[in-house]
Amino acid sequence: MGNKIVLYLSELRKLIPYADDLVSLVSGGAPVGEIATLADAQTLTNKRIDPRVDSQASTSTITPEISAFDMYVRTLQATNILIKNHVGTGGDAPNNGNKQLIVITGDATPRSITYESNYVGYSGLLLPSVTVASSCTKLLFMWRSSISKYDLIGLNQQ
Repeated sequence: MGNKIVLYLSELRKLIPYADDLVSLVSGGAPVGEIATLADAQTLTNKRIDPRVDSQASTSTITPEISAFDMYVRTLQATNILIKNHVGTGGDAPNNGNKQLIVITGDATPRSITYESNYVGYSGLLLPSVTVASSCTKLLFMWRSSISKYDLIGLNQQ
């Protein structure tokens, strides 16, 4: 049986450039080369991670869930908006350092922004309470496990 596997792998090496990496992973070896695995800690170099974006014209609420999206975009906010607490638990709950970006582009009228209890401005920034008419408000939050809240770490209102 071992010979059959060796022969098969020799053919596989001709067809797949990373066959040795696959063989190592299948046989329980440590990851090598170009293949990243879920179970091992590896450094990714020259790789791009695309954000998961929820983009809508206008909504009255945003419930940021780190398990679903990294970025929430409202392109023509035409009503007041409430940023709600996440509802995820366990694997769906935020981890220390997780970031959420919220981008709200307002219509011609300033709109109020309100927040539920998990949003704070501990980093010296105040949570904005209103959008700027016909402009963009960008809010960058980071989850801080020590306080169990999203801390506003970046704010840009144009």
